[in-house]
Amino acid sequence: MKKIGLTILLALALAASFATTSSEAAGVHGVDLSAQPAGTRAVVNFNPTSMTGLTYVVDEGPSAVRSFVITASNMQGLMLSVSGSGTFPISDNPDNGFISNVGFPVYPDTDGNISATFYVRLAGGLNIGDYTANILVNVRRTPNESYVETHHYNCRGCVTPPQYLVHFEDGTKDTDTSGDVVLNGIEWNMTDARIGTDTNEVIAGLKSARLNGASTSSITMLQDKGNGAGEISFLYRRYADEPQTSWVVEYSINGGTDWNQVGDPFTAPETGEVQTFSGEINTTENVRIRIREATGQGAAGRGLNIDNIAINDHYDFFESMCYQVVQDFTITINGSDANYSKTPTGPAPDLGGAEILWHKRLTLFGNGPWTFNSEVPAPGGGTCKGELDWTAVKYNDTWHTAQMSGNKVSFQIEGPLSDNNEIEVILARNNPPTVPVTLSHFSATMTAENYVNLKWISQTETNLMGYNVLRSTEEDLSSASQICAMIAATNSSEA
Repeated sequence: MKKIGLTILLALALAASFATTSSEAAGVHGVDLSAQPAGTRAVVNFNPTSMTGLTYVVDEGPSAVRSFVITASNMQGLMLSVSGSGTFPISDNPDNGFISNVGFPVYPDTDGNISATFYVRLAGGLNIGDYTANILVNVRRTPNESYVETHHYNCRGCVTPPQYLVHFEDGTKDTDTSGDVVLNGIEWNMTDARIGTDTNEVIAGLKSARLNGASTSSITMLQDKGNGAGEISFLYRRYADEPQTSWVVEYSINGGTDWNQVGDPFTAPETGEVQTFSGEINTTENVRIRIREATGQGAAGRGLNIDNIAINDHYDFFESMCYQVVQDFTITINGSDANYSKTPTGPAPDLGGAEILWHKRLTLFGNGPWTFNSEVPAPGGGTCKGELDWTAVKYNDTWHTAQMSGNKVSFQIEGPLSDNNEIEVILARNNPPTVPVTLSHFSATMTAENYVNLKWISQTETNLMGYNVLRSTEEDLSSASQICAMIAATNSSEA
């Protein structure tokens, strides 16, 4: 490995030295180092400098469209080719289609300048999660020639779980007197708080909540939200130019008897700029939340505006997301979300002496069908030895067992199921037998870069597949890390 690295460094150094001569130019990985004379290199800029906030609720994509501007100078004899990615397609016209991985050509004016607006969105049909990718902006001589240089415009977005959203547009309460109001299907109490419509109150839309800042000032859910709660977020700013007090967000999973704080207390800044509160609840229980004055010493005239309260659903296993549950085992459930069940697990089936690593009971949502996948990624991207890993799934009172095949096993489960759509899952592994090997030579030497070079020569390798190199600070190797893929057995091996 070190010899290869040295060769690459030498090759790059030679290519760079050629590019400095007056009559020759060398290309390194497609970059033409002689494209522009000294002092006239193309200058490319973006406004905004990166794109964030491209988001949508799962199954409701794509995201809203956002725009960015590319400006460039010193582009005489050059052009731009702008390409979107699979997750962030782009268009030069928001009324036309959005395209991925195909370059839009952009040509300069007679002075060598470019100013072009492009539109980007987060692609629809994505699973829940965070996404980041670059839009490629290539500087070229012509559409068919190799590029001179590449600029990357970074885009970030996310697909969120389903959520309960309160934007106050469907509620009416024009006094601070304590009273109840239904907001998006759930009843809330508003004490020392109202739903306001004047310009000092509204953050988004036509209505927002205004809490007056008294010690009893609060908005509280009187009913539970189902499907758990993950992230809670909302917009806030101070009302008009009033002084401020501190506020706290809390949640309850027992009908409002006990309350737990979410994140840190917050105070709206004196600038009046809109802020975003965001905190993690991460419970699969039914939940209700409240926002209240934190000090207990507040007074009216310290108003806070709040809008767009969003509470994401939360499951232990979101549909189509891969979860590492024990050691190197991962599971993925397609067809619905799932949670850990509160029902105890039962006796395990006979797995031929395999060690049970994970034994859980899960509740599936919906009516099926579902696909349950378990997988063990092999080191180096190879395949694992199938007879070592087992998966067993019980549904409708029957166990179904399978050995890993090509690192993965799948179960097709038709619904609905008995026992409230509950399944029982076991992940198990046989410990591979050890093979005695006689070594005639073994050495370990340190390199100048503080790597360890291992070398050994074996005298006997009968029926041996290969060697795994493990690293551990303990003599017990049960928790040791495998530092490379299996090395195939030969009479002389090196790592």
